[in-house]
Amino acid sequence: HKYMLPLARVVFALLVGSGAAHVPPSPAELQYLAKLKREHAATHRRQLDTTDYTCGDGAQSAKDAWKVTGTSLGGWLVLEPWLTPSLFYQFLGADVRYGPDIEKIKTKTGMDQKSFCTALGPAEANRQLRHHWSQWVTEEHVAAIARTGSTHVRIPVGDWMWEPYDVYDQVEDGVRCNDGAVDELNRALALCAKHGLKVLLDMHAWIGSQNGLDNSGETKFVVWASKFDSGTSGEMYVPRTAPSHPLFLPSP
Repeated sequence: HKYMLPLARVVFALLVGSGAAHVPPSPAELQYLAKLKREHAATHRRQLDTTDYTCGDGAQSAKDAWKVTGTSLGGWLVLEPWLTPSLFYQFLGADVRYGPDIEKIKTKTGMDQKSFCTALGPAEANRQLRHHWSQWVTEEHVAAIARTGSTHVRIPVGDWMWEPYDVYDQVEDGVRCNDGAVDELNRALALCAKHGLKVLLDMHAWIGSQNGLDNSGETKFVVWASKFDSGTSGEMYVPRTAPSHPLFLPSP
């Protein structure tokens, strides 16, 4: 590939320390790399100028150069241990504290949104979540994202925020686990609007778990098995572990 040889020389020169083995890129190689960079930028500009983003139904696309860039506020309203490990350190050693009863160990170990609420109970879980929400996303964070030139922010959300169910609907001392989450979302939306950022709301977690991973709100074993006629778009697959939700059931 035309990029590889000059790039390899440059990388080698950067990685190798001083001494006889040091081989700096030649002026000709540096000039060639600069030429490739200019060609790439020119190709990108041509793609932006010539690509038609007009919808087929007659709606017109924006006249400005089309670009979406930004980041995701992951680990905020939908917990994922790899993003917010500090919230889950407290569950280490549950096997020692609650063993050998495996069922009790499971109920006292948080590894996703649902088990976090289960293990701590609604009141304590809500207390910790409110602190987390207030610190994980602040106005300074949003302003810093805007200063990078970003245009959008993606915010993962869970369906339980609007219609609590199961453990999310349990009340302790007058509160539920995720009480206040919608208010926090509205706070973030207002901050993004203030700093000129658009928002993509991502329904990241769904009742019954759409994939069995922590980012669905519930870590579990999911078997995608049976087909059924959705009544609209042909056959769809239904997860055996969540057959009771209306969206997973065949149309009458």
